[in-house]
Amino acid sequence: MPGTEKSTLNLIRFDNLPVLPYDKSVVTIGNFDGVHRGHQFIINEIVQKSFSNEMPSIVITFFPNPADFFGWTQEPYYLTTPEEKTSLIKALGVSEVITFQFDREFAGLSPEDFLQALKEKLGLQLLIVGNDFALGKNRVGTIPVIEQIGREIGFSVEAQNPVELGGGEISSTRIRQALDEGDMRSAMEMLGRPYSVRGLVTSGSDRGSRIGLPTANLDHWPRKNCLPSGCMPPGRSSMVKPIGGSRMLVSGRLLSNRRSLTLKRISWILMVTSMGST
Repeated sequence: MPGTEKSTLNLIRFDNLPVLPYDKSVVTIGNFDGVHRGHQFIINEIVQKSFSNEMPSIVITFFPNPADFFGWTQEPYYLTTPEEKTSLIKALGVSEVITFQFDREFAGLSPEDFLQALKEKLGLQLLIVGNDFALGKNRVGTIPVIEQIGREIGFSVEAQNPVELGGGEISSTRIRQALDEGDMRSAMEMLGRPYSVRGLVTSGSDRGSRIGLPTANLDHWPRKNCLPSGCMPPGRSSMVKPIGGSRMLVSGRLLSNRRSLTLKRISWILMVTSMGST
């Protein structure tokens, strides 16, 4: 995967899905871009059910996002890199995270074939998803269809209501919109953590340091949603400014310790908490 760090992501083709040593498992499926509070609720549900039923918990996701694969959106798009997403999901205590390679073959799978493979290879016993979940080509695998397949091959389904905030459902789309508008507080509240951009500090013209405003060029994954130009966290003389491609400029007191920026391979995380009042 392109980016500023060596990729640790293990993409699995559907036909290469290994057989895991589980007789029964609790599973959820989804994009989980951003791993926001709505995602966290469902993932926490499978973790709790796995403990109470003494079964492993498995999160199934995929990359790229279907909207990205089919060209329905423009870059930058993602709230998390695939590696960040996997790390955030694992931190919630799940047993396994499986990331399928999303391609035309995967997109063309029928719900029956997909779920049969999960039953045979992962021991699918309980599937927990959002109540608007659907899978398979043209999203024909709605909750009622999945429930019928479950009755036929032996697993149960739980559909969870969405998590709401501010009168609306928390979604990756809402978070992207908040970021585009510079509403960092809303993004943070929906994510359950500050939004962050990770990258390598690279050399620039050094003009800022000569006028008392230290700056750094941050080389980040260009497909991740960056911060709006001129975003300034409250109480800090710092600024974030996209400067083209996969690079953005970070300046101000946030970078006052220039010694920490002398090595070009430093990976640095910028976390912006909110716009406006603290």
